[in-house]
Amino acid sequence: MRIIWLSRLLAIGLVLSLGMTEPACAQEHVLQGTIANLDRFSQPPVLALLSNGVLRTVPLPSDIPVYLSDVATGTRTKESLAAVHVGDLANLLLTSTGSVGELDESFRSRSGTIAALSNRALALADGHLVIPTRNTVVTLNGQLSVLAQLRVGDAVTVRSNPESQEIREVMASREEALPTTHSSVQITQCIISPAHALRAHEQLDVFVRGTPAGKASFSIGTSVQGVPMREVSPGLYRGIYLVAPGANFRQAAVIGHLQLGAQVAPPVTAAPAFSAATVLPEILETAPRDGQQLNNTRPSIYAVLSTPTGIAIDPNSISLYVNGQNVTAAALRTNTAVTYVPGNDLMPGSIPVVVTVADIAGNVTTYRWMFRER
Repeated sequence: MRIIWLSRLLAIGLVLSLGMTEPACAQEHVLQGTIANLDRFSQPPVLALLSNGVLRTVPLPSDIPVYLSDVATGTRTKESLAAVHVGDLANLLLTSTGSVGELDESFRSRSGTIAALSNRALALADGHLVIPTRNTVVTLNGQLSVLAQLRVGDAVTVRSNPESQEIREVMASREEALPTTHSSVQITQCIISPAHALRAHEQLDVFVRGTPAGKASFSIGTSVQGVPMREVSPGLYRGIYLVAPGANFRQAAVIGHLQLGAQVAPPVTAAPAFSAATVLPEILETAPRDGQQLNNTRPSIYAVLSTPTGIAIDPNSISLYVNGQNVTAAALRTNTAVTYVPGNDLMPGSIPVVVTVADIAGNVTTYRWMFRER
């Protein structure tokens, strides 16, 4: 069992499933491993953790703080045990009294569109190759599926363990639902509003139209599951999702679910997919560099732009000021960079530059730097 010490190294043993007692002088430490299973219905809930090939069972407080991190976007949100996902990397904070004080769970997400497909792997439009294992769960429009049922053009969200890199889930969606057995319970429509990307504290409305008097819910990607919906009129269900700080989605499938008694309707995916960003755009590189001294009076001035969440930059949002003058109209603006070459010689002295950029969700960054002309 691998243990990462948070304080100085102490000769202590683990408690919990190992049945050992911890010395009184022991400090907090973290037990790390891959989540193999979680029994939420036992009292107390029991987590199965696989570390270095050894399976350990750890009892958890039912109200334990759970923090979910997506290392691809660098975001972290507070959740409940219902959000725990088999296959993710877990860090259990073990206190000096032997109890588990916190569960930190992390995963890596990647969203895209299938560009090529074989019976063993799929390639996304950005060139990334996804190779599932026998432990990978594949779903299509919310139903269990297999790789062979996916198609080029399907939108997918891939979830992997950030340490082992193992692909644990491939969640695909397409506009039509999977063929299923006939059911008297049906969903005829699932829509989201607004259809554009959102930012922190903005609200997404999800509407499902189908059989009246049922129990409806919706999911977003792999991280938001089972959000309840209210029947606002016969056969029309409405649910809301408030984008929390740290929650980011890139072309995530929003799937509506409906059940009436023991009958379950085939799930339906909303179009378009849902995107949200709660992290500001970044300026990765500038030229001339901040503080650089130049002899060239007409230098190429540029800034390289990026969004940590993968949400696109809005080129029309970019503005550029050089030496106090708005030169935006003369600049070349794309979703990755802004470039400007002065039409006249710059005078000697300090030349301040200010660039402002926003992503399609409306998150705005303003960046300032300065160079000198000799």
